[in-house]
Amino acid sequence: MTATWSGLIVAMMGIGSIGGLPLSALSLDKLGRKWGMAIGATIQLVGALVSALAHNITALLIGRFLIGAGLIINGTGGPSWMMEISPPSRRSLFTNLMLALMSIAGTIAAIVALAINGHDTEWVWRGPLLGEVAPPAIGLVLLIFTPESPRWLVSKGRNEEAFDILVRLHADGNRQDTVVCLEFEEIVSAVTYEQEHAGSWKSLVSTKSQIHRFSLAVSNQSGVLIIAKFGRKTVMLFASVILTLCFILLTILMYKASVTGNTKYGIGGTVIIFIFQWTASSSWMLLAYSYPPEVLTFAQRTRGLSISQAVGYALVTMFSYCLPIAVNNIGYKWYAILACLNAGIFFIVYFVFVETKGKTLEEIDIIFEGAEAFNARQLGTSVGKNTTIIEGIEPTSASGYMPSLIKSD
Repeated sequence: MTATWSGLIVAMMGIGSIGGLPLSALSLDKLGRKWGMAIGATIQLVGALVSALAHNITALLIGRFLIGAGLIINGTGGPSWMMEISPPSRRSLFTNLMLALMSIAGTIAAIVALAINGHDTEWVWRGPLLGEVAPPAIGLVLLIFTPESPRWLVSKGRNEEAFDILVRLHADGNRQDTVVCLEFEEIVSAVTYEQEHAGSWKSLVSTKSQIHRFSLAVSNQSGVLIIAKFGRKTVMLFASVILTLCFILLTILMYKASVTGNTKYGIGGTVIIFIFQWTASSSWMLLAYSYPPEVLTFAQRTRGLSISQAVGYALVTMFSYCLPIAVNNIGYKWYAILACLNAGIFFIVYFVFVETKGKTLEEIDIIFEGAEAFNARQLGTSVGKNTTIIEGIEPTSASGYMPSLIKSD
C-alpha cells in the first residue's frame, strides 16, 4: 500500500468528523445530551463493524468515516454533559478523568496491536479495528443509567427535573441546600438570558466577547491532577514548551540518523516520541475537550464545541495524510516545521487565552463580559426578578447571580 493510501485511511476518520459536524449540534441541542451521545455511539458502533469486516479499501474508508462522524458527536456531547452535570468544585477533575480514559484505552489498543503484529493473518489489522466496537457498546449500556444535563432540561422548561438532578447529585437529596439553590438559580438565569438573546450559529460571533470565547475554543486543540492544581493556561504554556523541545530534539536526532545511519539516534527518537505522547495526552489532548466547554456559554456550547472539534479533526486529517508523504520527501525537516508551529502556539496562549480555574461556568461569563454587563443582563431576564423558580425554593437575590459562593476547582 502506498503512503498516499495509508495517509488517506488514517485521515478518513478526521474527514468523517468534519462531515458529522451538522448532526452533532442538532442532535445534542434538540434531543438532549443523552440521546445525542446515544446516536453518536450507534454510528461509531456501525462504523467499527464495517471497518473490521471490510473486504476492500472502499468499505474500510466508509467504516472509518462513520467512526469519525460518531466521534465528533460524542467528542462534543461527552465533555459538554460532564461540564454541565459535575459539581463546580470537581468539574475539571471529573471531565479530565473522563478524557484521560481515552489515552488509557489507546495505550491498551497499541499494546494489543504490537502483540499480534508480525503474525501471518489478516486479524493483525482486523483485530484492532474490531476492538473499536467495545467503547461505543459500553457507552450505550451506561447511558441507560445516566441523568440528563440539568442545563439542557432548564432550556426545555423542565426546571423541576433539572433541580431534582442537581439535588440528588450535588446535595445528597437535600432540596433546601443553600449552595445547590444558588447554583440552580444561576443556571436558570443564565440559560434564560441566552435563550432570549442568542442561540443560533451566528451568536458564536455576534459580539466581541462571543468572538473571544469562540476563538479560544477553536484555537485550543499524571495530566488530570496537574490541570486541576495549576490551572488550564499554565498547563498549556508548559506543555507547549515541552512539545517544542521534543520536536527540536527529533529534528536533530533524525538528521543525525539520516547522515550517519546509526540506529542509536533512532532509539533516542523513540524515547522523545514517548515523552511527546505523554506530554500531549496529559495536557492538550485533555484540554482540547475540556477547555472549550468552559469558555463557551450554554447556548454556544454544542455548536462552538462541534466546530472546535471539527477544526481539530481537520488539522489531524491534514497532518495524518501529510505525515507519511512528508517523512518520505523532506525527512527531518518536517519535525523542524512542527517545532516552529508549536513555538507560535506558546505565544498565542500567553497573550490570548484566559484562566478558568476556580470559577463556575456562569462566573466565567464575567471574564468575557465584565461584572457590570453580566449583572445588568441578569436583571433583564424573565427570572431576574424576585420570582419563584421551583415551588418551595425562593430566589436569594434580585439579580440571580451569587458570586464566589459556589467554589470551583
